[in-house]
Amino acid sequence: MRIVVIGSGFGGVNAAVEIRKKLKEPKDEIIVISDIAQFVFRPSLIWLPFHKQKLKKVNQLLSALRRIIRTQVLPMSFYLSCLRI
Repeated sequence: MRIVVIGSGFGGVNAAVEIRKKLKEPKDEIIVISDIAQFVFRPSLIWLPFHKQKLKKVNQLLSALRRIIRTQVLPMSFYLSCLRI
């Protein structure tokens, strides 16, 4: 089975990780498609100007999740072309 999740925001990454936990077959493939190659934990951005959090703790490359999910970075024009009805 192949499952595609569009977007690498909190919802997309969380959905992909939770789906992986529920799938029984290791051959099942989860692909996260995003226009950026990193996950940004936006709730922690407020702490950056006050030096209460470091940027590397707020950002994580999606490739760091490669054992769990496969990621593919595509330009935003790709998404827009998919939405044409």
